[in-house]
Amino acid sequence: MTPAIEALYKTIAVGCATSRPEQWAECVMEFKKIERFAVAELYFTNPPGEPKYAEIEDSVLDAMVELRAEMALFNGGQAWYTAVFRMTPDGKYKFDFDYDHLPVFDFMPQADKWVDEFKRYPRPELQAQIQDWLDGPETDEKSDELIQRLKDLQRTV
Repeated sequence: MTPAIEALYKTIAVGCATSRPEQWAECVMEFKKIERFAVAELYFTNPPGEPKYAEIEDSVLDAMVELRAEMALFNGGQAWYTAVFRMTPDGKYKFDFDYDHLPVFDFMPQADKWVDEFKRYPRPELQAQIQDWLDGPETDEKSDELIQRLKDLQRTV
């Protein structure tokens, strides 16, 4: 791991910690990213209650975008699509990265964003999973079908 990546990890951890409620058991941030499009959510658990969602600081979002680019450089041009950050009250944290599955968004980003993604981070085997959608006209029905297809692909692993 490079010093730049380590510094970004710390920026993310500190930024998420500033949003914490008084009592919590775990902090979780899920970040899904392709070129020019990202979705993130941050919440804190406190069993047995419901998760408490929190606003994510801009510095954390910027750090996540930068982390993806830095890690792609470190990993031979391979970028992750989903990152899950977890932290406990004692300050221990970890990241999990999914490089092998396209992210499942609640709604599909526009096709040009996917095209930009595959230009910057080529993954022909993953692009093939959505090529028919990229080639055809964008419709809500086709987007819904694609979202379901991507969910099904994640379940098969």
